[in-house]
Amino acid sequence: MGSRANRRVIVWYTVLFLGLAGVSVIDSFCPPELVVSGACTAAWHAPAVDALVLLCTAIAAVGIVIVPALVAPSRRLLVAGLAYACGTAFAVYAASGGQLWGPFFVAGVSGSIAVWLASLRWRVGAATP
Repeated sequence: MGSRANRRVIVWYTVLFLGLAGVSVIDSFCPPELVVSGACTAAWHAPAVDALVLLCTAIAAVGIVIVPALVAPSRRLLVAGLAYACGTAFAVYAASGGQLWGPFFVAGVSGSIAVWLASLRWRVGAATP
């Protein structure tokens, strides 16, 4: 199980670094006159960063469900379900602070879609490549 947990961490860090790069790209479009103490004050900046957070949340949720299932030697659907359950537990913990309900719902929907896709691919009785 440790190897699968490591892969989930790799997915999480990959999406984190993609998100940070995305924020840098968004920041690069901020006009210099709207930068105050290093922060962009343009009206479009905060919604753009929020949208990026939601996009990265969706990518992470799908990756956290699918990647462990892809590398599992057997019982891939079970592994996807367990990864989804672990992700759900973490999402509930993270959202319980009150500020992350948007990403919580995005993670729930995208993780559910990932489990559904995994069930189509690796349902019981189906040939596993």
